[in-house]
Amino acid sequence: MSEYITRGRLQIARVLDTFINDQALVGTQIESAAFWAALPASIKRCWLSVSRCKS
Repeated sequence: MSEYITRGRLQIARVLDTFINDQALVGTQIESAAFWAALPASIKRCWLSVSRCKS
């Protein structure tokens, strides 16, 4: 079973946290803290966009 950690307002699997921080963000000049801080708003915008398409 996955171990979960808190990043801002999100509960995420530790394996996802490790992947994002150690592989996905490497070389992007995006700070880990900035990524995790911005992610909830990005998810919300995406969700709202998809929800509008279903109406």
